[in-house]
Amino acid sequence: MRQCAGHGPREYKGLYVSWRNREAVVWEKSPWSATVAVYVRTPARFFVNSEEVSRNDLRSKLMGQLGRRAGWSVYFEAEPDTLYMDTIYVIETIQACGGKVIWITPKMREEWRHKPQGTN
Repeated sequence: MRQCAGHGPREYKGLYVSWRNREAVVWEKSPWSATVAVYVRTPARFFVNSEEVSRNDLRSKLMGQLGRRAGWSVYFEAEPDTLYMDTIYVIETIQACGGKVIWITPKMREEWRHKPQGTN
């Protein structure tokens, strides 16, 4: 404590910060902003971030990818001729892992193709 003229003792509160060390941490690439995408092709082919995985390994691959991210949104897209059961299997697997499904439908994909660059 420090004595101030005409006043009582002065208490200091807060955190001590030293400005002498000017080193900074530089991140090569942050894993937090990377997205997770699952794509289904015919016949029953599954891809997580463009890497093909077996049906049995889909859950563990998703958990590995999601565990390295702050956001657990998963972009999902399927070819129009995939089986309904394969589509539902992927959606249920994403949700069982705790992920939020963002389904990219054929209509959305078509709208993005025709949307001028730089517009929201």
